Amino acid sequence: MKAFHFRLDQALRWRATSVDLEKSRVALAAGLVRQIRGAIEQHRTDLADGATRIASVAFQASGGSLALWAAFTVRSQRQIKELESSAVDAEKALSAQLELLVEANQRLQLLENLKKSAQSKWQAEFNRELEAFAGESYLFRLQSKR
Repeated sequence: MKAFHFRLDQALRWRATSVDLEKSRVALAAGLVRQIRGAIEQHRTDLADGATRIASVAFQASGGSLALWAAFTVRSQRQIKELESSAVDAEKALSAQLELLVEANQRLQLLENLKKSAQSKWQAEFNRELEAFAGESYLFRLQSKR
């Protein structure tokens, strides 16, 4: 009997590559979400640190520096809102990418299951042929001893 060969091996390799590609896209999308969340936290930390500094020197602060602080606060809050909006968009993109990864995994799993099924059928046939050959060999040896 000839060796096992799965006709769809090339498609299986292509689908495995597709899964790897989707994994890298998910990693990029997750990295973007993480980066945006980090920027939001940095802005919040800067605001909190600035508020602490202003509070500690408030009695010495001039009107101009308080006005600059107010402008900084407004600008930082606007940037935080923009970043939060970007984070929502990035999380939606990550969710969509995760769905694509799940679909790619399912397609790969389908071909892997087909391969396992074909291989088990081949193995059963191989075992039958081997058993038949062993039986014939036994009978031949038995007959030649007589």
